[in-house]
Amino acid sequence: MEEKAGTLNLLRRETSAFYRFFYSSAIDCSLDKQGRLLIPPSLREYANLQKDVVLLGEGKCIEIFSKERWLEEARKVETDFDQLRDTLANLVSI
Repeated sequence: MEEKAGTLNLLRRETSAFYRFFYSSAIDCSLDKQGRLLIPPSLREYANLQKDVVLLGEGKCIEIFSKERWLEEARKVETDFDQLRDTLANLVSI
């Protein structure tokens, strides 16, 4: 999928807008002396991270969700799973 995403036409306004928005909030985070990931306040606020969080590996990146937000996302994926599978099947050949 990463290879397919790399073939998107960067001259298209939509593609450029997506990449700009998506990568503009990417940030390198450091670990403290106890090995905890230090997430800047602006990103904690944006993601509504308060207490319980879910950490997911996604390719070369990780995603961090508030527990409540992740449960919402998981329900959406579960509901639309067949459609998502079909869409992905059209993007990549397994």
